Amino acid sequence: MTSSVPPRWTACWKSRNLKSLCTSSVYIPGSTSNGWNSMNWMEIISAHVMWKQRLTAYLAGTSQEELDPETIKLDDRCALGKWIYGDGKPMEVLPGYEEVRALHATFHQNAAQVVSLHLAGDTAGAAALLNGDYSRLSEKLKHRILGLSSQVKSAGSGIPRF
Repeated sequence: MTSSVPPRWTACWKSRNLKSLCTSSVYIPGSTSNGWNSMNWMEIISAHVMWKQRLTAYLAGTSQEELDPETIKLDDRCALGKWIYGDGKPMEVLPGYEEVRALHATFHQNAAQVVSLHLAGDTAGAAALLNGDYSRLSEKLKHRILGLSSQVKSAGSGIPRF
């Protein structure tokens, strides 16, 4: 199964020769009647990359969103988090799983910290975190998700069931 890629992402992924890896769906254990579920890695990466834009707009005062740091720091609410702690749990035997889980948790903690700093009146500190550690972590997480998606794709149906 292949999904369509939003135009703004096509150029990025083509330039890095990653388009075919992250636009294809990968089958993962799930709760469907046949025991498999489809995971769109591109959507997962896109959602996390969009957080920087959301936070940038929030700090600039151009966003109408009311962001709650206590909610943002929960790493099990987004699609990737639900997969990590749910359907993707059997993938913990793969080498990249634990690193993605840990980076993803830190990603959410950093995003929550950006909002907390801004709410406390330290917008400069929030911007420094967003453009520094948060951005580096986000980029690393994106690449580790790509690596994990490749591992999941390679593992296919040979993943142990627990």
